[in-house]
Amino acid sequence: MFICDHNNKRVQRWLKNDTHGQTIIANISCWGLAMDKEGSLHVSDNEHRVTKWPSSQIVAGGHGQGPALNQLGQPVHLFVDEHKSVFVADALHNRVMQWPLGAKEGILVAGANEVDSTVDYLNSPTAVIVDHMGTIYVADYNNHRIVRWFNGSTSGHVIMAEQGVGIGIPQVPYLYDLAFDRQGNLYVTELLNSRIRMFPIDKISCVKRTCQKFVIS
Repeated sequence: MFICDHNNKRVQRWLKNDTHGQTIIANISCWGLAMDKEGSLHVSDNEHRVTKWPSSQIVAGGHGQGPALNQLGQPVHLFVDEHKSVFVADALHNRVMQWPLGAKEGILVAGANEVDSTVDYLNSPTAVIVDHMGTIYVADYNNHRIVRWFNGSTSGHVIMAEQGVGIGIPQVPYLYDLAFDRQGNLYVTELLNSRIRMFPIDKISCVKRTCQKFVIS
């Protein structure tokens, strides 16, 4: 198990049955962790970059804070796909960036450098995850919703949005992180309500890149 211990400025590794962790990266104000299929760990941090461990190679950002394609601003959670492309939720610039393997700059794949509540924009996204079809799911933090971009799409689709901030079933306030299980169910962490939600996707309704029905658990 790998832990981003932000306030202690370290990343720790806990092996099975360990009684204490081992610090594998020190002096880093990390935000997010993601592992590729070869076991390399990718870490986002306050230096507006993503680095790869154990090589310490910068694979996204690293050119200071800014909106340019070779920059990031407050990268939070990230995702690494099977081709080792790194997807980063760039919260400060309200966008999701994809950095292909070996790229010198990123590709804008969701949102823009503006704040808005329409489906083409994001407001401080905190997490991104990509399924095996290349569909991008984004936790749109300040808009209190989950937005999905199909592969190659220039517009997003809201698949779950707030109906007023609260603790009821329809509410999804301040989404912070996303994850899939092996069945493709979507798990969401809610910062305000201190809970984890599961949204099973109804695969039967998925026709022509449309998959709208969610069952809330």
